[in-house]
Parts: sequence; structure tokens; C-alpha cells
Amino acid sequence: QGQLGNNNFLSVLIALLQTDKTLISNIINPQAKPSDTAFESNIFINGEPVPVIIDDQFPILSTNNKLAFCGINDYSGNIWPIIIEKAWAKCNKTYENIISGNATECLEFLTPAPVDTFPHNMEDNNHLLESIKMALENKYIVLADTNINENQNVEKLANLGLITNHAYQIIDTATVKNPNGDDIQLLKIKNLLGTNEWCGDWSDNSLKWTKEAMDYINLEK
Repeated sequence: QGQLGNNNFLSVLIALLQTDKTLISNIINPQAKPSDTAFESNIFINGEPVPVIIDDQFPILSTNNKLAFCGINDYSGNIWPIIIEKAWAKCNKTYENIISGNATECLEFLTPAPVDTFPHNMEDNNHLLESIKMALENKYIVLADTNINENQNVEKLANLGLITNHAYQIIDTATVKNPNGDDIQLLKIKNLLGTNEWCGDWSDNSLKWTKEAMDYINLEK
């Protein structure tokens, strides 16, 4: 990620890559490379495909001459993430304008697919869970944002192991019984950037787990 707070955008890139690699390869067409110093990205604006050309100049840190924002993987040497990130910044006028944001905007920019948004505080829990189940069964990409608003307690989110202005991928659902015998709806959520870990109720070390619940979802601690 580097020095730029665009967790949402990078998480969406990873989710696309892990779902179907062609979703990424279709964005950057090596056959359409305008020149040795420019790249063309095929993205979507208002649902319409738009080619975006960027140059090969990327922000670096004056302290060590390394890339300031999205970096290059030392093992693969892939440069496509920094190209797509710069195209996203260009369409938003500056890198500063792609700080925060939300997963919906990123998905609409990177794919032609329709996107549904369900505000957590405006949805019935049962209806929301059924919508998530249906989406997962159809192999849709399902993400959950932790965007900051005036009603959120950032410190509380941090204490639970959640990163603000971040997109988590939902990969499964389950209904288990708590020690009192009540049904509890759970989501299996993956932090695509591999940092921080949920430490609230139903985390690995939570006392709410019963052997029956663990066996039901094949949980191994």
C-alpha cells in the first residue's frame, strides 16, 4: 500500500485477481501499449469502457527513492498494480482524491458488472444474510466496507481488529448456536491485505465457541 490510504481500492484489485485472473488481464492490454513510456488501461466510467493512457512516471519517496504508494512485488516484479492505481488517480484528478473511497466505486471502475450496495444500518439482518448467501452461491464478489462516518467510533473498530476505510471480502456464512442455545448468524470475512485480525466475539480465542459450533462449521483453531 505504501503511504496512500487507499485500502479499499487495493482490496478490490486483490478480490478480482483471486476470483478470476482474466478480470485483471483484461484491464491492461499489452498489445495496446502506446509507447515505451506509456500504458493503456481499459476501465469503465458510468458503465462505458474507456481507455485511459498514463505515463511511466510514478511518485517516489525522497528518503530512499522507493515507490511512495502501491509497490512492486519483489518476487514477481509485476507492475500492473501501480499502473491501475495511477489510472484510478488520473480519473479522480489526483492521488489525494483516491484516499478512502468505497468498494462500490472501485468495482464500477474496474468491471462492467452491476453492483448492489446494502447499508448495514438500513437492512434487516435476515434479509441481508439471505442476499449475501445468494450472492456467494452465484460466485459474486461480496465485500464489506468499514468507511468512517460521524456515527462510528474509530477506536472501537481498532480494538476489534478492524481497519477503517477498508474493504473486507465475505467468503462464507454460517448460523451456529451460542452457549445459551440461541441462533447466531456469522460471516466469514477475509482481510485481503493480510494485516490485523478480528479479536471480538467469535474470534479464534473467543469463549463463545462451543465444540458443537466448531464441529458444525469444521473450525480448527
